[in-house]
Amino acid sequence: RAIANAGGLTQEADPRNVIIRRDGAERARVDLTVLSGAAKVGAGASVETDVSLEPGDTVYVPEAVIHLVGEVVRPGAYPFRNADTALKAVASAGGLLPTANQYRAVVQRDGKIAAYVDLSRVEETGSSAFEDTKDANFALQPGDILFVPPMRERVHVEGAVNKPGDVFLIPRVRDKILDVLAMASGAQTGADLRRVELRRPTPDGRYIKMTLDLSPAGSPSNNVIVREGDYIYVPLKQPKGWNT
Repeated sequence: RAIANAGGLTQEADPRNVIIRRDGAERARVDLTVLSGAAKVGAGASVETDVSLEPGDTVYVPEAVIHLVGEVVRPGAYPFRNADTALKAVASAGGLLPTANQYRAVVQRDGKIAAYVDLSRVEETGSSAFEDTKDANFALQPGDILFVPPMRERVHVEGAVNKPGDVFLIPRVRDKILDVLAMASGAQTGADLRRVELRRPTPDGRYIKMTLDLSPAGSPSNNVIVREGDYIYVPLKQPKGWNT
């Protein structure tokens, strides 16, 4: 009744988190979208669909927001009116950081995982490496938390590539050796893709060495899945007449 007397809620309101304050302290939080069931009240009590007010009480209706955490440029809370989908929420936060795992973002709702989102996929009909993943237009609800995790696994690339150094992997999405070379901006003109060396560390401190033919004439089986800690070296072509 108090909210009705105030003209009702605006489009920017969060009806799931209405706060009742009494004597300077929070007395209750009410979810107006719930017509049956309990909303928590202070001191462990509960109410069914409403809260009885007393003179002097304050009813605070906060603005609906979406919380962005993880590998985004500006983490924080953003108005729901501008962030009602996962794609819009990320845009409101300034976009993704280079270290973001955009293929497996998490939407948390009411303390539980509501969905996994592939932020690189805009259409529902697109393909994804994960069957349970929604596309970037997944609809959010006020109070949702969108967590963009970091990429954790990496390999090191050296030799005749355009951008040598560490390359992040995303398991089941981009985790093969040709993916790694592409993320290193490709091989240089003089690279010898017939003799790419992959070194994989072993638990005893040694390493396993594999020589792979990644040239167009090589077998597709040479495009192996790489792992955290692998070292990849792309040699230059040897001039004719060289013995080693």
